[in-house]
Amino acid sequence: MLVQHNYWWMYWVKRFDVPDRSFSKAFCFECGTGLPFISGSGKVLIVPAGSLDTTPSIPAQDNIFWSERAKWYDDALVATHFDKFPS
Repeated sequence: MLVQHNYWWMYWVKRFDVPDRSFSKAFCFECGTGLPFISGSGKVLIVPAGSLDTTPSIPAQDNIFWSERAKWYDDALVATHFDKFPS
């Protein structure tokens, strides 16, 4: 278990746990950026993709909450792709 002796970060990092559901979110109190956190069980480190600034060293392994994905997600996968704004 990680032991943190410098507690300055506790002011800036906030965590929200959804009642009656095993879903949490940790974020920067100042800017709202999603931050990594340990799951409630303590068995998993959750790392929001938007918090990464380099390519991960391992590929994506799972798509969680697949049945809850937005309807437009599947449509977007087959939509025309552009490298920049279309002209």
